Amino acid sequence: MNNVIVSGAISYDRIDNIYSLGGITYNILSLSLDKNINVFPVTFIGKDIKEEFVELMEVNVNLKYTIEIEKTNRNVLHIYNDERYEFLTTFSPEIEIDMIKKVREQSRLILINPVMGWEFNLQTLKEIRNLDIPYKMMDIHSFALGTKENGERFKRLLNDDESETIKESFDIIQMNMREYYAFVHKDFPEGIDYFPKEKIVIVSDAERGAYVYHDRKLEHFSSKNPLKKHIVGAGDIFSGLFISFFLEKNEPFDSVRRSVECMENINGDTILEKINSIKEKFKRLKGL
Repeated sequence: MNNVIVSGAISYDRIDNIYSLGGITYNILSLSLDKNINVFPVTFIGKDIKEEFVELMEVNVNLKYTIEIEKTNRNVLHIYNDERYEFLTTFSPEIEIDMIKKVREQSRLILINPVMGWEFNLQTLKEIRNLDIPYKMMDIHSFALGTKENGERFKRLLNDDESETIKESFDIIQMNMREYYAFVHKDFPEGIDYFPKEKIVIVSDAERGAYVYHDRKLEHFSSKNPLKKHIVGAGDIFSGLFISFFLEKNEPFDSVRRSVECMENINGDTILEKINSIKEKFKRLKGL
């Protein structure tokens, strides 16, 4: 069995008029499709959504490091012509390095996914590099977003200290095209050699597929069935699938290829609908 730590915020999203759990719940559910993985979320869960959250969990998800609090994150998302407008209405506490260090189970990989952007401070990201875990992965996600006082999200660029810290602390870095620009301050693929050859860099190409860069090689894997609409949570599901494939052979290119293939038929409005839409394809690609 492979133990995987997932840390970031759990959210409860209103996407137009659809209500659904979100945030790292997407990572957890996609990872738990692989019964050779034990998932250990390190996060906070609000009392108001705990029961709904627990009901979604499979037997290979261990919630001993998930801390119950009075309130959790709530997002309001609106998608207009692929432009995303997002507002936060509540906040959960910051996730500190000591919470992650409490995980006693020996893990092969840790995924850091800043769903809100503020749940990890820079010092925590620096200290993650010292954890005795073979693979450390970060999805840039909302680390490239700021939050106004009224809860409205806005795009921001990472400063040099932030970019250097992530580059040094993580073996696998995932981002989309906008997050790539926020990270490198250049349009993809300019600046790709900023990343050392041993790093694995995944850059999603929206409905067209994904790029992977490793050992000075850059490859693109195209989707045979491009998405016809923006699917909230698709990137989080993708990272869960990638981890499952990657832990088989530690090979990034084939892992991204299979993840893109698995995502070709993703659909649905709620989190469970989205996970169920790719479940059978995942099983076939895993030979289950």
